[in-house]
Amino acid sequence: MTVPEIATVVDGTTKSCTGILVALEKVMSRIERGMAVCAIVADIPNRIDTHAWAERKGHTIVSEEREGNLYRLTIIKGTVASPDTNPRPQEG
Repeated sequence: MTVPEIATVVDGTTKSCTGILVALEKVMSRIERGMAVCAIVADIPNRIDTHAWAERKGHTIVSEEREGNLYRLTIIKGTVASPDTNPRPQEG
């Protein structure tokens, strides 16, 4: 898979896990599907939570680099709608 140019960087080094995910949600809502974002997180728990968030939302982490205690994750916005955004079919 060819990684597109990074649209923006989310520096989560001073944010809580919730803060990182909120920032990623905002960025992802403003970019087109297939575009990439770089998220920098400061520890393993934030790395794990970012992976879980990406999977849940239908995004793909295409690369991960460790730089000392920091993790740099390249995330491509999902090319298909995530389960969270699909309307549920109505019965009847």
